[in-house]
Amino acid sequence: MIATHVRDFVLSDCVTTLVRVRARRLCHCPGFCPTDCDDLQQELLLRVLRRLDRFDPRRGALLTFIRHLVKRSASHILRGQRSLKRAGTLGALLIDGTVLNVHGKSIPIGETVSEEDGRRRTGARPTSGIEQLERSEAIAHAYCALSLSERDVWSLLTRRTPTAAAREMATSRRQVRNIMAVIRCQLESAGLRNSWKN
Repeated sequence: MIATHVRDFVLSDCVTTLVRVRARRLCHCPGFCPTDCDDLQQELLLRVLRRLDRFDPRRGALLTFIRHLVKRSASHILRGQRSLKRAGTLGALLIDGTVLNVHGKSIPIGETVSEEDGRRRTGARPTSGIEQLERSEAIAHAYCALSLSERDVWSLLTRRTPTAAAREMATSRRQVRNIMAVIRCQLESAGLRNSWKN
């Protein structure tokens, strides 16, 4: 039986934020998309609630236990998605040598496989032309909002690491990191939260 205060803690803002952040990370993994975020949050929270009876206060703090559960549950969900993607139960077919007879014509199967089929196999989410256009406009908007020196750093960081950029500009890494933070804020305000990687 799970104590009421333990169950209340699981439903607190601290834990729901932890679950939400982990679900958002999962959404960026192959096989998932941003629309899966709510389902992943529910799945993670459900897995935590199912295992709460294993909590032993003598072994550690409740928040540490929950963090561990959320991390493990996320890795299990990801492993399950990857095993589905590998489709080990399906029969493999060599596409180079196999020939199809279509309307009296023999063609290799490889010619019937499209780019969309490849994305489906790897779990990558296709982006439409409209999404690409909106993304380009958002990047251009963020770029225009920067000062000239910040734009120079942005351009340099597309080709160099922050350390190499600082060396080339003869400045400190801290100044480069500060400019990176400004660029990141501009990208986030333009709706591109995950476009900038450190």
